[in-house]
Amino acid sequence: MIKNTKRKEKYGELLVYNTPKAVIISRNKIASRVLDSYYYSSVYTQLRELDIKLTKAGEARWKNNQDRFNSKKEFIFQLLLDVSEGDVNDTIKNITTFNIVNDGLGSLELIHSKQFPDIEDKISEWIDSKSVKDVLGTLELIWNDSETEVEKCLTKKTKKEIVIFIRNPKRRIISGVIQDFFDIFNNMTPKENHWFKLYLKEYNATYYSILEDIFSSEEPAKRIPSSYSTGENNLEKDVITPFIQKLYNDWAEANLILRTHSDAYAYLIDQLIQKIDENKLKIINIDYNRFGLYDDESGTDGEIDFDTILTSFYGDDFTLSKTDFELKEVSNKKWFSSLASEILKQKEIDVLIDIENFFFDKLKNHPNNILKPIGKK
Repeated sequence: MIKNTKRKEKYGELLVYNTPKAVIISRNKIASRVLDSYYYSSVYTQLRELDIKLTKAGEARWKNNQDRFNSKKEFIFQLLLDVSEGDVNDTIKNITTFNIVNDGLGSLELIHSKQFPDIEDKISEWIDSKSVKDVLGTLELIWNDSETEVEKCLTKKTKKEIVIFIRNPKRRIISGVIQDFFDIFNNMTPKENHWFKLYLKEYNATYYSILEDIFSSEEPAKRIPSSYSTGENNLEKDVITPFIQKLYNDWAEANLILRTHSDAYAYLIDQLIQKIDENKLKIINIDYNRFGLYDDESGTDGEIDFDTILTSFYGDDFTLSKTDFELKEVSNKKWFSSLASEILKQKEIDVLIDIENFFFDKLKNHPNNILKPIGKK
């Protein structure tokens, strides 16, 4: 089991994906959804290969549900995810989540942000004791292998490639602030929701029910920001968008804190690169071929071919299962045009973008950056 070790200053979180051929480093808002989808699918494959047996209760549940599944193996895997109440998926997420810290002597380290969770009690009613040990042993092995490989990266002993994803700071920070902003209002406590409804009524009693509904729907796909683009009809243009802009400004004035999705990244990567073997390093700028309102580079408005890149790190025999981990549309970009100018009014954000741009330019021009804008070498 992972040891608890006291550390000093935490500088921020990084996402680290230990794949068969590479250690991939990224951050929320930098291709994290597609990187998660490949990593989850890889771990799911290992769990599916286990010969998991059911308890009597589990067998009874299979008997009552077998017409809904193509095979018993498929049922068992879904049962594992369901009865763990999200803890299996949380474990996989925690495997990839590291804090970058100062050890007190000026040296940077990466340590897991959270401890290995205890999920045995949740699954043991349905899965027999030996199979429970196999499941937990597999997850713990993946967890420990991840820590070991990270340590090898920082001591220049890894045999794998070290692949670091980067993104234009202005794009990343604006998108991150938008997500942090909406996350808060999509996860309110009952007391917060009470005060929020009073705020809505004071803002516009006429449209109260419409505004309240887009924040309180029990279906995530129908809640803002997912279900609304901006400016596509008069209701959005005249009511919803102005309200969201005012809500953002009021929130930012009272509560603006740079969170996981929006705080420093390029600076941390610049520091981290000094610890690793640069002969193993590849840098991938996911905005290399994009341009637009929030990107100073020229080029075509193209997307990166993630499938080709990531498959090379997982191996030719790897297959991404779309049913395992559904990639959802990144809804934040719908709100760029409406909120970006408001976000950039905050001095803290403007300063952070300037600092991040300095380090991003270093990374973008690094000889190991394998993707360059069109027309540049």
